[in-house]
Amino acid sequence: MYFRKCENELFEKYKNIFNSLLIESETLTTQPEAMDEKTFEQFHLRISRCKNFLDENHPWFGIFLSKLRTVPTYDLPTMGVDDYGNIYINPKFALEKSEKETIGVLAHEVMHVITLTFFRQHSRDMTLWNIATDFIMNKMLLESGFTLPKEGCLPIKRGDSWIVELKDETTGQPYGEIDVTNMHEEKFYDEMVKLLEQNNKNKKPKNPQTGPNKVYQPGDRVKSRVTGLKGTVTAVKGLQPGKQDLTIKWD
Repeated sequence: MYFRKCENELFEKYKNIFNSLLIESETLTTQPEAMDEKTFEQFHLRISRCKNFLDENHPWFGIFLSKLRTVPTYDLPTMGVDDYGNIYINPKFALEKSEKETIGVLAHEVMHVITLTFFRQHSRDMTLWNIATDFIMNKMLLESGFTLPKEGCLPIKRGDSWIVELKDETTGQPYGEIDVTNMHEEKFYDEMVKLLEQNNKNKKPKNPQTGPNKVYQPGDRVKSRVTGLKGTVTAVKGLQPGKQDLTIKWD
């Protein structure tokens, strides 16, 4: 059973002791950065209002959220949950977003718990699985009328369909679309992996030039045989293989 008094006591403990906040979790190894008095009051009010809204308007989310221990921390850029019953909230993030967006992200984190995403991952790649679950859960939240930050993993509404546009992380160019209207996370993960593998395959040159016969161009990646450093070719003089004068920006 959950009592709001217990949460207020936790906030009060954080307020008075700051860096001695105890967290029963193996995942958080550093102490959270202390908030000043004004920031704490604003943060406490924001989270309390958001939780009250969920209690009154979306009790299913409110009930699950009430069973998670609220942990203010600057160790995460936004919010997150673990399988120890903690919900971690970055105060700066919670206060920078609108109240509706904060409510939406709280509901999103609760969905990780409700849908057991930790236990459904199995041997899947953790990053790709998290992306897959984020897109599908956000689609469900948007369908339910929630507001979410625009920088999140948000599908695009196109007519009666929800579309996820996949973009190359290097160029930022789209390389595929997936209709996730009636798709669960596992299926979306499989489809996303297929497109990602195809994109990586298409990016590989069919007859790559290497060694002394390669003609370098600006943008090519190189590695020093002496230092082992990697860099990017920014300018080239000459066209003859092995005799080009390269200007390189080292990483």
